[in-house]
Amino acid sequence: MVKVSVIIPVCNVEKYLPQCLESVTGQTLEDIEIICAEDCSTDGSADILREYAKSDPRIVPLFHDKNLSASQMRKNAVLASHGEYIMFVDGDDSLMPYACETAYRAIRESGTDILQFGTNIINRTNAPENKIQGKQKFVAPYEEYIQEDNLIRKVWGKGRKFCFILWNKIYEGELCRRAFSCVEDGCFSMAEDLYAFFIIAYFSKTYFGIAEPLYNYNFGIGVTGGRYFSDEKFKAYLTEKGVYEALERFVRAQGKYGEYSDILEIIKQHLLKECVDKWKDNVRPEQMSYSFDLLARAWGYEDTLRKLDEIYDERLEINAKLQQKYREKSEINAKLQRTYREKSEINAKLQQTYREKSEMRASLETELIKARQEIERVAEAAKKEVRSTLSYRLGAAVLFIPRGIRGRGYYISGSMA
Repeated sequence: MVKVSVIIPVCNVEKYLPQCLESVTGQTLEDIEIICAEDCSTDGSADILREYAKSDPRIVPLFHDKNLSASQMRKNAVLASHGEYIMFVDGDDSLMPYACETAYRAIRESGTDILQFGTNIINRTNAPENKIQGKQKFVAPYEEYIQEDNLIRKVWGKGRKFCFILWNKIYEGELCRRAFSCVEDGCFSMAEDLYAFFIIAYFSKTYFGIAEPLYNYNFGIGVTGGRYFSDEKFKAYLTEKGVYEALERFVRAQGKYGEYSDILEIIKQHLLKECVDKWKDNVRPEQMSYSFDLLARAWGYEDTLRKLDEIYDERLEINAKLQQKYREKSEINAKLQRTYREKSEINAKLQQTYREKSEMRASLETELIKARQEIERVAEAAKKEVRSTLSYRLGAAVLFIPRGIRGRGYYISGSMA
């Protein structure tokens, strides 16, 4: 028994298939088998597959003479597998070189039925960043151990833990083969991941997740790309009603309809909404009447119209919330503008006060200079007056000295000595 079986459904992916096969044949874990189910491609995919199968005996091609859908391709490939564990890769995606080795080691260490790993989302069509982030959030692993009677409510119940995507996980081989043996034969063109994973989750009891990205997902080059749908593509989405009916038959066959009727209703509403959204957003205006008739016949007129009313009400509610947020933002902007004006007025007053204080200070400095000059002038005048007064008094005093004495300066000097 090989350690890992890698399942690759192939249909009209000649542009990407070589990269996909190179990424799988170049795995660091060599003990793998690569089962490629070729779904009657109209391009060169089958020829590419034949060439790779010649050079690598681990590649097991399964060719079909008519198109049967990815669901049937995966079922045929899984039931032909012999691996201890099973992984899935879409023909337009690829694996990291160490993906099989890392996933194999991790699931053996955890001892779980399912192990999920991280995904690299590669934006191939310049899609809006919010769509890339939304996809990244949806496929993110839950990095804790889970053990339950089964894992259905961990995927679709309240507070879901992880998603139903097939390709970002590795599975216990026998459990996976048992689950796919319960998948009905037929053409399920859309929601085939959800269909198969529901059954896998029903038979699984344990789960673990690791953050390490091992899968490279090319966003926008498959069914996710393109603005308007062809009639064939829209009709393919309507096969989701068949997926819901197949799930209901499976649950009833297990005697568990009463236990999981609420989950089935959640899935039904999810699939119906997806079909209605595709009709609204991806059908050309001139085809809407014809396509609505197809939609209503698939899901029933009553359910379809009810879902349209729900979507309309949701949009009205969203618009009301957006308008409320716009009003709140307008009020906040008005408050900010008032605050700005008040601050501007305060700044103007502060600047005016500063100018007035500057002018007052300059005036005071001028007055101080004048005062100092006046003091100096008065002081100088006083000095002059004192000197003048002393000279006058000295002169007057000299007049009163007797002439004899005045002529005898020596006497005075001597007496003074």
